[in-house]
Amino acid sequence: MELLTFLPLVIIMGAFMFFASRRQRKAMQASVISRRVGASKKSDAAGILLDYGRRLLGFSRRLRSVLRVFTVGRDVSMGEFIVVALLSCVVFFALSWPYHFGTWLAVQSGADNPSTARSITGWGLEVVWLALLLTVLTVAWLDESREKERARHLELEKQQRLVDFGEEGARLYEQAAASVAQIAGSEAARAGWLGDPSDFDFRSDLTAIADNLRRAEVIRKVREEGASITHLTAATAKMLEDARRAIAALGSAAKERSRLIGECALQAADIDAQLADDRERGVSAKRREDLRNRLGPMLYGTQNIPAEIPSESADVVKARAAAFRELRGVLRNYQLDGDGV
Repeated sequence: MELLTFLPLVIIMGAFMFFASRRQRKAMQASVISRRVGASKKSDAAGILLDYGRRLLGFSRRLRSVLRVFTVGRDVSMGEFIVVALLSCVVFFALSWPYHFGTWLAVQSGADNPSTARSITGWGLEVVWLALLLTVLTVAWLDESREKERARHLELEKQQRLVDFGEEGARLYEQAAASVAQIAGSEAARAGWLGDPSDFDFRSDLTAIADNLRRAEVIRKVREEGASITHLTAATAKMLEDARRAIAALGSAAKERSRLIGECALQAADIDAQLADDRERGVSAKRREDLRNRLGPMLYGTQNIPAEIPSESADVVKARAAAFRELRGVLRNYQLDGDGV
């Protein structure tokens, strides 16, 4: 796990190496060869760097080969390579962050690096995190599997109804079943306005509709086979006519039951609408009461709106202005008299 810590760095460096063109790679390889020839003149540090460069280049090539396997031999573009490299880093950190956090927390708490306490803390958090992820993924997978199984079961039932009832009969049965579901899910049913749930179960009605439609479809198929017979006798023709009447009677009985269930669904919807209207009226009544409680004391309580009281400041200003105009008129008249003398 200590070595895996540097995996994202290695992937990113490999991605940068992949960005180089073929010509640049050839030039680098030629440079490596020339440096090998003059290795005696180079320092050990330069040789180590060259060795790491060659290893990173080989790693990028191997990673590209792996990607080609997953893409069924298709050549991987540089953009795809970068996306895969970044996604790999994201997945790695998403899976391993509890380990790093645990080891950091242990070191901050006084554990040595490396130490057994540090490793136990990191791996403990990592196991808990992986178990949590596995649980979430398992629950999601089970939910999805149940939904798919339920959808498949409903589709099989629908196909079987087409076989047993015919297209028109299947449509009639689905309409009745939808009305029953609407009644069961209505607010009137939940609030008890329709009585006990066993009172509006409608299971027997759906069974009767299914029996009538199934019997009518069987008789219809046999009648169609008999209608193709040539040189029918009077008794056979009468039997075919009786079969036609039986099919019509069975279909009429099924339609009548479906109609009655549909009317019940409409009545349940009407009750729901009335209950919603009652709720809205109740909310309006509460708002009106709140308005009266808040606005009434303001208008009719002890602190009534006071009568209009003259403003002393306004009276003073008006009086001073009138005095100013009067004094100005007197002075003006005096000046006019003085000019006339």
